[in-house]
Amino acid sequence: MMFQTFLVDAGNRVKVIGNPIHNLSVKELYLKEIAGIKSTAWSVTIIQLDSTEYHYDTVGENETVDKKITLYNAGKEVFRIKGVTTSCDCMMVNYGWDEIQPGESAVMTVSYKAEEPGDFWRTITVYGNVAEKSFTLDFYGSVRTGDG
Repeated sequence: MMFQTFLVDAGNRVKVIGNPIHNLSVKELYLKEIAGIKSTAWSVTIIQLDSTEYHYDTVGENETVDKKITLYNAGKEVFRIKGVTTSCDCMMVNYGWDEIQPGESAVMTVSYKAEEPGDFWRTITVYGNVAEKSFTLDFYGSVRTGDG
């Protein structure tokens, strides 16, 4: 069964469609609509990454492994992170910054807690003032059982 989330006005007219819990861009639309804020343009910048795909190799069941991801601000504007979403609760993202100045780098740590044996593919989406409003990073690998 599929569900759709709507924000409606007092006349039951649909104002915004989408789930604000799973999509930070939709959340921003909801908040702007509720608060009556008109859209303001963000200054867009360019974030460079070593890769958008990261391999965790083989991970033991119930083991937690980390990858450090370096984000480089190659643009002329400050990069402001709005948030990060993950494809499952098995992924956790830690970063101790809100902004990256032009010409500077910052690191985020992506942790994966292996759950079930077999191959896995997970994603995180980073939201901020980049051209597409977000970018997605892929993480994959294989989980082996405790027996080896």
